[in-house]
Amino acid sequence: MTTFRLNQKIYVSKPENRGTYISAIEKIEEKKEIAIALPLSQSSSLPVRIGDLLTIRVPSDSSSMEFTTSVKQVLIENVPVYVLEYPDRINRVQLRKHVRVNILLDIQYSTVPRSGEKPDYRKATALDISAGGMKISVPGEIGEGETLLVAFELPVKAGAHSFELETRVMRSFRVGKAESSVYQLGLLFTSITAAQRDMMFNYIFSRMAGLRRDGKA
Repeated sequence: MTTFRLNQKIYVSKPENRGTYISAIEKIEEKKEIAIALPLSQSSSLPVRIGDLLTIRVPSDSSSMEFTTSVKQVLIENVPVYVLEYPDRINRVQLRKHVRVNILLDIQYSTVPRSGEKPDYRKATALDISAGGMKISVPGEIGEGETLLVAFELPVKAGAHSFELETRVMRSFRVGKAESSVYQLGLLFTSITAAQRDMMFNYIFSRMAGLRRDGKA
């Protein structure tokens, strides 16, 4: 039996809309309905009408539950609440610690500068990303255990959002021929805030939904 929890964080989207919104479960009536708080993204909310279909993702450390359901009621009291049909079918997906998606993203990286100095950024390419880290391709060897700064932008609903994060190199390996100077690094985000993690998860969830709509995932 699938168990939902009160105040559980969820991610909400409309199938025809690429935006993703954060909400929480307000009320549960097993096999009947689920009430959720007004879904928000930055300073905007997700408007819905009775009968609209919503896709809900419920993340956890080891798995993710996802289902599509319809809106039964829109309650406008002190705080708007959306009442949803209890889902007939719930897809459970086993996850790594963080969901990871493939991307090709221009980024910049630098060693951590001394106090009072600015980072000496160089160009690189991100190959995948999760809310916990990313894999990047760099033109030169960097050893495991090194600390790097990475700077990049992700497209979100309100526009591009800039990140500058401290990371640790967890894996480093050369790709291509033996004489190649191209290395791929597995980076762990070590300075990410909860707000940044939520924004990154929103981007990843939106990208995964878009790939599914386009038949690429």
